[in-house]
Amino acid sequence: MRELQLAVGRRIQGRLGLTGHFWEGKHHRRRLDDEWALVTAIAYDHRNPVVQGMAPRPEDYARSSAAWWAASGQAAVPL
Repeated sequence: MRELQLAVGRRIQGRLGLTGHFWEGKHHRRRLDDEWALVTAIAYDHRNPVVQGMAPRPEDYARSSAAWWAASGQAAVPL
C-alpha cells in the first residue's frame, strides 16, 4: 500500500507542481482485531461523507455501502 501511495502522490505532485508530503501521514493501516473494531471502522467510513458535507445522511452518498447496510437491517453498524 505504501508503494501505491508514493506512486500516486508523486504523480499528482508532478502534475500540480507540488512538493512535500502529499498524504500528510493521515492514511495508515490498523489491525481490526475483533468484530467491534470492524464495526467501528465501517461506521467511521460511512459517516465520512456526512462529516465532509457531501451527503445529509450516510446512506445518501452514492459511493458508500451505507445504503445497503441500512436496507438490509444490519443494525450492528450504527449509522
